[in-house]
Amino acid sequence: MDPVANGATTSVDFAAAGRILAERASTLGFSVPSFRSPPRLQGVRRSVLRNDDHTITVAVLVRDRPMGAVLADMIDGVVLASGAGGPEARQLHDSLWQAAQERLFTATRPPSVLGAAA
Repeated sequence: MDPVANGATTSVDFAAAGRILAERASTLGFSVPSFRSPPRLQGVRRSVLRNDDHTITVAVLVRDRPMGAVLADMIDGVVLASGAGGPEARQLHDSLWQAAQERLFTATRPPSVLGAAA
């Protein structure tokens, strides 16, 4: 199955998005969750796990999903994990989308990272 042809996200896309979102969240002073795929719970597309060591893991279903949907779940997970609320949460959300757009959805990225935007 060609991920570019069907718009599905690859593991490379997921890893790149995780690095970009973690970098931006950290730069803004927020705790950075880890990312994994797939979620352990059957039938969910995203879950946020609060681990015993007080870290947070955002688990996202990647298989057969477009990059935009995966990215939206990842961003929502980061915002939820940050504990931010109100205007601060909206600013974080917008900043994460901006970072992803600047670094994932550009003509200089290889097609496998562009997913459906290619």
